[in-house]
Amino acid sequence: MGYVKSRSDLQLRNRGYENQTSDCMPKVDVNGMAIVPCGFVAWSLFNDTYSFSTDSNQQLQVNKRHISWKSDKEDKFGSDVFPKNFQNGSLIGGGRLNESLPLNEQEDLIVWMRTAALPTFRKLYNPISS
Repeated sequence: MGYVKSRSDLQLRNRGYENQTSDCMPKVDVNGMAIVPCGFVAWSLFNDTYSFSTDSNQQLQVNKRHISWKSDKEDKFGSDVFPKNFQNGSLIGGGRLNESLPLNEQEDLIVWMRTAALPTFRKLYNPISS
């Protein structure tokens, strides 16, 4: 199974499918407990950290809202699906998720999970607010 197919769209959409990890090989569980979201695509979530400031040292806020496609947020990621066991294994792959927010509110994940069709790509990641 390749990188792009290592995911469970059912699991992303509906809490009732949280144990639906057969399409996520090999990133399916930690100590026998399902990983939500599972698979290589989620596991490699962009994890760079950075900060921005003005010449007068005023911190600029990075906005993580309104960066995903409305159809992805409303139709592909469930409001009842919360991260579980994500990046809790012995090998950490990428960024972390907030376990208290449902997946449909974690827009950096939603943007990341929309895989690119070509090897060279750009994705909207956190516009800067002043």
